[in-house]
Amino acid sequence: MKDTVAKVKKLMGEPRNYGPTPEEREEMKRVSEEQRLKRESEERAERERREAEEAAERKQKQEEWVGVVLYKSVDLCLDTCSFM
Repeated sequence: MKDTVAKVKKLMGEPRNYGPTPEEREEMKRVSEEQRLKRESEERAERERREAEEAAERKQKQEEWVGVVLYKSVDLCLDTCSFM
């Protein structure tokens, strides 16, 4: 049995590590970091776009509401105030 193992070792050579090399691991880490930064940037841009849309919608609704309140106030004043 030992002879067989020794012959296989001699024929095949020393065991090899088939995992990623340090350079490959560094590259994988760099790519992962770039992807994370890109994703965060896209999420931030989407959040800012959505917040701007919501702010514009709130402003429009507030302007509509103020217009309705002013119109009703003027209408009420004209109904209750007599100028004659």
